[in-house]
Amino acid sequence: MDRKQKILMTAIMVIALIHIPQMALTPGIARMSTDAFPQFSLLSIQSAVTLPCLLSVISGIIGAYLIRFGKLSKRAAVLLGLAFHGSAGLFVILLHGEFWQIIAAGLLLGSGTGLIVSNITSIMIDDFGERERKLASGLQGSFVSFGGIVQSFFAGLLVTVVWFGGYIMLLLAWPIFLFALFGLPKDKKIKAGDGGRFWGMPKDVWFFSTFGSLLFVMTFAALANNLSSHLQQTGFENYSSLAGTGIAVNLVGGVITGLFFNKFSHKLGDYLIAIAYLLMTIGYLVVAVSDRSVPLMLTGVFIIGMSLTLASPQGIVSISRYVTPNDSFFATMLFNCIMNGIAGFLSAPVYTGISQFISGDSTAGRFLFIGACSLAIGAVFLVITVLRVRKGVTWR
Repeated sequence: MDRKQKILMTAIMVIALIHIPQMALTPGIARMSTDAFPQFSLLSIQSAVTLPCLLSVISGIIGAYLIRFGKLSKRAAVLLGLAFHGSAGLFVILLHGEFWQIIAAGLLLGSGTGLIVSNITSIMIDDFGERERKLASGLQGSFVSFGGIVQSFFAGLLVTVVWFGGYIMLLLAWPIFLFALFGLPKDKKIKAGDGGRFWGMPKDVWFFSTFGSLLFVMTFAALANNLSSHLQQTGFENYSSLAGTGIAVNLVGGVITGLFFNKFSHKLGDYLIAIAYLLMTIGYLVVAVSDRSVPLMLTGVFIIGMSLTLASPQGIVSISRYVTPNDSFFATMLFNCIMNGIAGFLSAPVYTGISQFISGDSTAGRFLFIGACSLAIGAVFLVITVLRVRKGVTWR
């Protein structure tokens, strides 16, 4: 890589540290419920804190169409997103006496996240070749996981001082904004009418977005949704703190595999997505039978975490083969915003709802069901990939 590409690579990794700001906010939910807004239900507070997940989908779509019609460049979209992100933290630090202020901050944060995640990935696809994309995609996944660990850890400490301590972590966006201002390459706005069409994207983009994002994230997210309940059912008295440790170990698994993604992708290509589903299957099986063995349980969540920086980065590398700078923003918007948002929304009602019908409230049975679904989805993807290879469709 030349000097400009190295600077861009660094900027992408630094921005990746704040891709999942929810990790900074969730440690403060309990204090928000008991100390700040006891008049509101826990569900209302959880909804306000997770509001950015929904807004990120909307802002990602709006941003993509502004780029499509030449109203915004990809670089400007990322910088605007970082400004929204940092402003959300500053807003709550200054104004935090009313519940509507938390909702307003969620609107800002969600708008920022949607603009950042999809467009920084689009820039990565446009400005790097195949080799550099593989390296950047894997490292990006590692930095996203590492950033989640850092945000969660320090937010937990800050929340013990002030209930809105997690929002202080959002101020990290401001120094990152300054770095991105100089580190991101200047790009021209797409001329109105020259951009691609969302519904005209190649079917291959939809294929990898479905298996590498929608179904994968929906299955992966089921761990965090059910881990604390599983530990409680299993009989651990300190199930809340142990669940926090488990999520951290889960993200560490993502950090480690992300560091080796470039080599894995070079040798295995699209088959990495099938391997990711297999790892989730094994991990969910181990967690389901862990009983009261903490080491066994942590081993299971670690294995599930390893899948994170195999499927998602490979999905990005795969869709990059079928897009150009004039429509890559639509592809990354679909992959990172729409599919992820739908997956996060459907994970609980699909996996929890169906498993409750099958095995009642047993979380062990639920994890076994999720593992079986993961195996089935991975098998379908593997069969389709084998058929694609036989037809001569590239898989590396």
